[in-house]
Amino acid sequence: MWGQTTAGFLAGLPLAFLSVALLASPLPFELKTKFTLTVVFALPMYCVTITAAFAAARGYKAWGWMLAANLVCGALLFVAVQLGWYGLPEGLQ
Repeated sequence: MWGQTTAGFLAGLPLAFLSVALLASPLPFELKTKFTLTVVFALPMYCVTITAAFAAARGYKAWGWMLAANLVCGALLFVAVQLGWYGLPEGLQ
């Protein structure tokens, strides 16, 4: 129970931000709008990721799935940034 809870709360927050940013990346908006969408919709997605952690049978499985999902979403978002879908500000490029 504690393993699932900590996986949901600790690994769920970056997963929520990464997944929402990944979903916002192909939208035809400017960067400020994409960032605002990411921040606004990250809270409901955070609730979803916390709940999804309890689908695992054990805490270590929840951690494994959450970390793997973070890795996949992070890699896909990196590719989206490299393709120019989710642009970075001029000073950070």
